[in-house]
Formats: sequence, C-alpha cells, structure tokens
Amino acid sequence: MDIKNEKINNVSVIRLSGELDYNTYKDFSRAAAATIEKKLADKIAVVMSDVSHIDSMGLGTITKLWKSADASGMEFSLVDVPKNIAGMIKLVNLDKRIKVYGSIEEAAS
Repeated sequence: MDIKNEKINNVSVIRLSGELDYNTYKDFSRAAAATIEKKLADKIAVVMSDVSHIDSMGLGTITKLWKSADASGMEFSLVDVPKNIAGMIKLVNLDKRIKVYGSIEEAAS
C-alpha cells in the first residue's frame, strides 16, 4: 500500500493505492490517526480511487478512524471509491454513517 498525505484548503487528504487489508491496515491506521491527533484540518478525506481490494480489516480500520475523527470534531469522508469497494461499504452499511464523495472538491465544500 502506498499512502500520500497532502492538505487542500482545510482538508487533510490521504491518498491510498494498492490493497487495504490485513497486511496493510496498520500503515493506513497510523497515518490517519496521526492526522486526527494533530488536528491538522477540520476534515479528513480518504481518496480510494487507486485501492484495488479491501477486506474486513480495512473496513474495520475505516470505521475506527471515522469514530476517532468524529470524537475529535473532525469530518471523515471517503472520496472516489471504486465500484467493487463501494459495494462492500454498502453491504456493511458504512455509507449510512460515513460521507462518500465523488471528488475532493465535493469533500472540501
């Protein structure tokens, strides 16, 4: 998994590429948790366009980070989610709790 962080306006953007699964969830968790702890922005947007696979550990990590961001008063969202992963997110009803946007521009507004 490749993780890139950047800030666009008042949004901390975390771009993921590769697989978000049992073997990689810790790296993503550490990167996002550090952003939440430092309160670098009002919003965190996780760009998933280049994520090829997600498993239950990846979904659990997203849920945990969303709860942590929410407790810190930050909005946590997913951006540009591939169709196969969007299906899994809907299957576990995460789309009812976590905002999902089509673009960074939507997430930043």
